[in-house]
Amino acid sequence: MKIYGFSINHRTCDIKLRESLALDDENKKLLIEYLKTHGVKEGIVLSTCNRTEIFVFGDDEDFTLEDLIKAMLRVKNIMGLNDDNYEVFYDDEVVRHLFEVASGIDSLIVGDSQILGQVKEAFQFSSENNFSRAVFNKLQLATLKLGKRVISETVIGEGAITVSYAAIKLIEKYFNTLHNKKILIIGAGETAELAAVHIAEKQPKRLFVTNRTEERGKALAQKLNGEFIDFNYFKNNLYEYDVILSATSAPEFILTYDEIKFAMKKRRGKILVIMDIALPRDIDPKVADLGEVFYQDI
Repeated sequence: MKIYGFSINHRTCDIKLRESLALDDENKKLLIEYLKTHGVKEGIVLSTCNRTEIFVFGDDEDFTLEDLIKAMLRVKNIMGLNDDNYEVFYDDEVVRHLFEVASGIDSLIVGDSQILGQVKEAFQFSSENNFSRAVFNKLQLATLKLGKRVISETVIGEGAITVSYAAIKLIEKYFNTLHNKKILIIGAGETAELAAVHIAEKQPKRLFVTNRTEERGKALAQKLNGEFIDFNYFKNNLYEYDVILSATSAPEFILTYDEIKFAMKKRRGKILVIMDIALPRDIDPKVADLGEVFYQDI
């Protein structure tokens, strides 16, 4: 019996492959149920903007690493995954890896303050779906304790170290000031909220929030002294915004190339900065080919 599994992450493959392998809660449930029916007793499934990872405890002679990868591909149904696209871990390597992930050492942005919460949610999801027992319960306690110690006893997380914060710093490279800019935030989840808070601190001319769930979107807009726009109508005036930042969990593009192209015609040469920090991506990356559009994904 051993702990084993694999990690698809920002080191092993590009964003296009990572987003095609991102797992939402429904995907995770399907995967866990499949593993349980094939004799796997416990494990964890972690899927964030920069990684999709699966670790299990069992006899890898009965259910091999190859079987584990095939199980995930049954859920995502994609082609083109090869040995170079993932890292493999066994036993103490799994423990060390999860410690490094939880502490932010293994993040795209070292010290990422969001990752510990994401790891905690992954362990909780495993428990809620009866996929965590003695081994992973102990691993959960050790991993979260380690992550908390790193945050409290080291300087790795000093400052606002998140993808959201990095996005705002990039926006500031394009504009000297945001005081005269109109900004649209698409989404109201944790990542979008973090970004919106950082932007609000820059005191833009006007800050707009749109979100599929109206209640959550309105709550964020009110928190920021911004304005809420109904998700069904936010595309009507895309040309008015100087910055569009999107961070939702939508499975497909929210904004297409043609929609941004049409907006740019009405902007008459004015720069539009687009920050897409979602995975899967919210905005067609082809918009980077449009003149006067500065586009950046995760």
